[in-house]
Amino acid sequence: MSENSILSRLDGLKIKYEEIGQQMTDPEVIADMKKFVALNKEYKELQPVVETSEKYRTALNHLAEWRSPSWNRNSSGWKRRSSCC
Repeated sequence: MSENSILSRLDGLKIKYEEIGQQMTDPEVIADMKKFVALNKEYKELQPVVETSEKYRTALNHLAEWRSPSWNRNSSGWKRRSSCC
C-alpha cells in the first residue's frame, strides 16, 4: 500500500470522525438515544485513529524537513545549515 493511499484513507476517516461529531450535536440525533449511542461508539473508536494519524503526518513532515537540503551532517551529528553567508 502506497503512502498516498494510506493518507487518503486516513483523510477519509478524519472526515467521517468530524461528520459524526457534527451529527452528535444535532437535536434530532440527541433525541434518538439509540442513534446517539451508536454514533458515540463509532466516534470513540475513530478518535485514537485520528489522533495517531495526526502524529503520523507530523512525523512525515519532520522526516521531509530532515531530508531537505537545509540539513547537514557533521562530526557532532545533524544540524540545520546556516542560511546566511
